Amino acid sequence: MEFFQRYNEILFHKLEKKILDLEKANQEFKELEEKYRLNFENITDVIFSFDTNFKILSMSPSVEKILGYKAQDFIGRPLSEIGSIMSPQSLEQAINHLSLILKGTILPPSIYEFIGKDGTLVIGEVSGSLFMRNEQVAGVVCVGRNITRRKKAEDALRESEERFRILTES
Repeated sequence: MEFFQRYNEILFHKLEKKILDLEKANQEFKELEEKYRLNFENITDVIFSFDTNFKILSMSPSVEKILGYKAQDFIGRPLSEIGSIMSPQSLEQAINHLSLILKGTILPPSIYEFIGKDGTLVIGEVSGSLFMRNEQVAGVVCVGRNITRRKKAEDALRESEERFRILTES
């Protein structure tokens, strides 16, 4: 009988340790999840991902600040269905770039024209890269930022330089 009591105590202590380890791991997971959720929800850039069929898997809430649309307006929909938020040339370029990335091509950041919910033209710089799941290509994750002000400043500087060049050559 003493043997069984001792055996039960050992099992109880092992089980207790496993439970404590699981509780600790669960707490660490919750803290990590909270950290990444806060980053995802508060970043000013837009983070979004596509599967291999160009269906939108995720989009950060920051898209609302930039384009006026809610992330839920896009999630689960193919790029072709939401193409009205891009100029036709940008949509064609985006599909081409996504296809290249899915084939393993590394591309520099690209400039696209987006159309905000209020009709405003928004110039975005977007970079993308493959993401894998179980050693298989699962899609593309992208980061986009609003560069409208920067592009306007660059255009104004270019015009000013051109006017100055014309004046100095006259």
